[in-house]
Amino acid sequence: MEPERSFTVRYTEAIAKAAVRTYVWRRFVIENKPLWITGAAMAALTAWLAATGDRSWHLGLFGAVAALPILMLAIGWRAHFANTVGRFRRMNEPQARFELYPDVLRIKAEDGEAAIRWSTISEIWTTPQVWMVFLAKNQFFLIPLEGVPSDTLAILRERAGRPGSPEGKR
Repeated sequence: MEPERSFTVRYTEAIAKAAVRTYVWRRFVIENKPLWITGAAMAALTAWLAATGDRSWHLGLFGAVAALPILMLAIGWRAHFANTVGRFRRMNEPQARFELYPDVLRIKAEDGEAAIRWSTISEIWTTPQVWMVFLAKNQFFLIPLEGVPSDTLAILRERAGRPGSPEGKR
């Protein structure tokens, strides 16, 4: 069966890096505000204890808790950078072909092929250069927008259940 729509996209390292920045900022900072507030409070408490000469185990505990958000951010950044940018760097031909069918989105690239049911798309985050299409909270693929017709993107968005931009979810 022929696809209803198809298009080919080219990936760049800049797009991959920007997607990682967007993902890490939203998932690890914006969506974890209570953790960052707690970390800041613990950092202030650690500084106060150190300034008053306290050298008890509390100083070490509060300091460790204060470092957790930064450690989480660093680990998240490293993992997603290695996955997303690493995948781009391993591609000889950094492009993929997308085919839209009534029941699936098919993706073909040099490293393989996938057929994704529309119902498995949980979110789409949009930026001016790329759509980040999520299959799970921590699993996404990229659709660079350059050269993709706007009517094709409208069909993709409709079939994916009208997910929102980085400021909103469906």
